[in-house]
Amino acid sequence: MPQLAYSQEMSEAFAGLLTDSRFHEIESMIALEAISFGFGVCASQANPTSSVKLPDTNNVVITDDAGTYTAGDIVATVNGTDVTESFDTDKNTTLTALAASIAALATVSTATYVAGSHTITVVAANDVDLTITVDVTGITGDMTISSIVGTCTDLVRGLAVHSHIANNVLPTAGSSSFTSVAYQANDAVSVLRKGQLWVEVADAVVADSAVYLITAGANKGKLTDSSSSPNILVPSAVFRSTTTAAGIAKVDINLPV
Repeated sequence: MPQLAYSQEMSEAFAGLLTDSRFHEIESMIALEAISFGFGVCASQANPTSSVKLPDTNNVVITDDAGTYTAGDIVATVNGTDVTESFDTDKNTTLTALAASIAALATVSTATYVAGSHTITVVAANDVDLTITVDVTGITGDMTISSIVGTCTDLVRGLAVHSHIANNVLPTAGSSSFTSVAYQANDAVSVLRKGQLWVEVADAVVADSAVYLITAGANKGKLTDSSSSPNILVPSAVFRSTTTAAGIAKVDINLPV
């Protein structure tokens, strides 16, 4: 039977696939880590013109509730490393010393305590994703940690384009096919700067809405139309299809040179 109807839209494809044959600007970058097809990528801080990565939580603000601290130990854990500071003279002196000890870690660039706002601001070393907790159960006083808020200051470089040759793994015994496992560290990544791509979305999105990159949690690297912190805006990008749940959607992107 002949086909009597044709859709004006191309069928939904898969994450990382170019949506059509229009002009696309794609550059080759080196992956610092595993990157899934159709994810947003950011420029490496150490090598911004040659390497890309997933977004990092690279700025963390620790805020206490302005309570008292008169004795005992406070313990900050930064990416699995415990930093213990014993009480010295007064609260401000002790927390200033804690910030200095945090700043001395290889994973940290700076850490600064501001008494007036009761905050320690921690800035990560290049291309480090920070995870910080603070334990005040060993202190004497009623001070508590009211919040620990992480944000991302990375520069969005583009979108990871699918590659049929990226990390094809040798088949296991009895298998007749190769399995694509996306880009791995040190792979050459095809990064879309201008054009349209099917991308991974973490939730429902609406066509013509702005595009945001998720920077933390299980969906890090996926796209969304939610501006909620710590998501970061993908400049000059807009969704061109609507979804009712997580899946894939079309994104137009037009990043500057």
